[in-house]
Amino acid sequence: KYTTGSAILSAPAVGLDGSIYFGSNDNYLYSISSKGTLNWKYKTGNYVYSSPVVGTNSTVYVGSRDGYLYALSKSGKLVWKYNMGNMNYNNPAIGTDGSIYIASYTGTVYAISTLGTLLWTYVTGSKVVATITIGTDGTLYFGCDDYNLYALTSSGTLQWKYKTGNLVESSVAIGSDGSLYFGSYDKYVYALTSTGTLKWKYLTGGL
Repeated sequence: KYTTGSAILSAPAVGLDGSIYFGSNDNYLYSISSKGTLNWKYKTGNYVYSSPVVGTNSTVYVGSRDGYLYALSKSGKLVWKYNMGNMNYNNPAIGTDGSIYIASYTGTVYAISTLGTLLWTYVTGSKVVATITIGTDGTLYFGCDDYNLYALTSSGTLQWKYKTGNLVESSVAIGSDGSLYFGSYDKYVYALTSTGTLKWKYLTGGL
C-alpha cells in the first residue's frame, strides 16, 4: 500500500509500463511503480478529484479543482496546462485522434488538442458531473444536470439529447450493438439506441 496522507477520491490509471497514476486531496498527481514505490508527484493548484487518463504517447492528462487540465510527460514534467475557467471534478476522455474531451463544473464541454490548444466548446444547460463516453464512431455521450443525456459529434455539433425525469450524473456504458445504458436520479436505468430512441427503462429501488 502507498499512503499520500490525504483523501484519494478518484480511480487510478495504469500506464503501459505498469506505472500507476492517481490524484489526491493534497493537490498532487502521483505516479508510483507497480511495486508501490514513488516515481514522482506533481503539484497542481488544488484538489485532484479527476481520474487521470494516459494517452497513446504516454502523456498523462488530469483535471484539478483549480480549473486547469494538465498534460504531464511520463517522467512527470509539465507539457502544458489549459485553463477551463472553473473548478474541475471530471475525468478526461481521449478520442482516436488523441483529442482530449472534458467538461467543467459550469457544464461547458471542451475539446483540446494534444498540443493544448482549444478545438471547440459546447455549452449545456447545467453542470456536467459524469465522464464523457466516446462511441466507436467518435460520438460523445454524457449526462447533464438539466436532466438530459447528450450526444455530440467529435466536432462539437449536437446530434440529439434525451430527456429523463431528473439529474443524469451517471456515465454511459455502450453495448456491442451500440446501445447506450445509463442511470438517472429519477431511479430509472435507461437503454437507448445510438440515435437516442428509448428501448426500455427499468425502475430501481433508489437513486
